[in-house]
Amino acid sequence: MELTDNKEQFLAKAKQSLGEIYDLLLKAPDLTFADLPQEKTALMVVDVVNGFIKFGAMADASMSSIVSPIVRMVTTAQEMGIAQVAFVDSHENDAIEFAAFPIHCLKNEPESALVDELKVLTIETVIAKNSTNGFFAPEFTQWLGEHQDYNHFILVGDCTDICVMQLALALKTYFNQQNRFVRVMIAMEAVHTFNGGEHDQEVMNVLALYLMRSSGIEIFRQIK
Repeated sequence: MELTDNKEQFLAKAKQSLGEIYDLLLKAPDLTFADLPQEKTALMVVDVVNGFIKFGAMADASMSSIVSPIVRMVTTAQEMGIAQVAFVDSHENDAIEFAAFPIHCLKNEPESALVDELKVLTIETVIAKNSTNGFFAPEFTQWLGEHQDYNHFILVGDCTDICVMQLALALKTYFNQQNRFVRVMIAMEAVHTFNGGEHDQEVMNVLALYLMRSSGIEIFRQIK
């Protein structure tokens, strides 16, 4: 695609398109854990760590709004015997990712720890990742191999348009390649992204949710 100088025409199309996408997402249904096969379902909590919510170069306090619904969902999952997996950003000082992002979430530092509200819940599996996409973390590859019957994945956390979306698409396409049935689900109330500069969190949330939906990811308003 070649960009043209007709910015006004593009913005007019964008306004109409975003409005239609917004209305579509407003119609997202609710879901309950009881609707899912407990023995084949995993709740995946992505990067709800201090370094993205509480403090540090990449923290945005506005994302704290997702903590309460995620605590509720983890608690329900634990009560129902549904597996929980938490991904935490954890980098060495020389992480290649720092070429694109500020230094953040260094290994064994407070930034890379789950927020206290989740830490006290003792999520059963915590996986450290060195890239935005937790799918490629070696410990997750091992987890997938040990849970081959799982085919329902609920994703919550941050950031909607980066780590959450990359994991969701990787999961969906991984199982599609094998021609295996899988449901990858997003609870909108429990995902968020940061705000800054040209990166408007409301716009980016909407775009990411739509792109995931277009790739077969199921979008729900909330999952209880």
